[in-house]
Amino acid sequence: MSKRNNILFLALFLLPFCLSAQTASYKVSGSSKMKITGSSNVHEWEENVNKTTGNASMDASENFQIDQLVFKAEVTSIKSTKGSIMDNKTYEALKSDKHPYIIFELDKVLKASPVSGGYWLNTQGYLTIAGTKKLVKLDVKAILNSDGSIAFEGTKVFNMSEFGIDPPTAMMGSMKVGDEVKIQFKIYYNKY
Repeated sequence: MSKRNNILFLALFLLPFCLSAQTASYKVSGSSKMKITGSSNVHEWEENVNKTTGNASMDASENFQIDQLVFKAEVTSIKSTKGSIMDNKTYEALKSDKHPYIIFELDKVLKASPVSGGYWLNTQGYLTIAGTKKLVKLDVKAILNSDGSIAFEGTKVFNMSEFGIDPPTAMMGSMKVGDEVKIQFKIYYNKY
């Protein structure tokens, strides 16, 4: 093989590594916030998720790209403003003994539009709640922070029954939780 062919072969071999050089690994930061809200026939309610994990492989350079992203919320870290009775009803409804996490796995970014401070992303991914996995659409803002972290901020509204969850009841059935819930989140991914 000639010297010229050797150089050409080497260039072709290294090209994929050069193209992916901007991709970095990230993991979920402890400063992430996630809130679940809903209603009942008695009062509105709110729960906060206190333990989240996850990882991602992303390129935050000129063309924002996500190669892989997983997010997990620990079910037993969900705490209600209404106290431990509501917490236990939540864990039971979400089948925390068999399914300890709510999981989102990105399938693909359908569209990325530049906005001030980051990108508006139209995505789809697999959301698993209480052991039921569904393909869902999720619109989020990706905020590129000066410290190199990336925050994903958004809201998702859905019915618990879509995931085979019976809305919890309390006080011998006199209090009934509504089917619709709203999840609001700001999840930080730090480079590592």
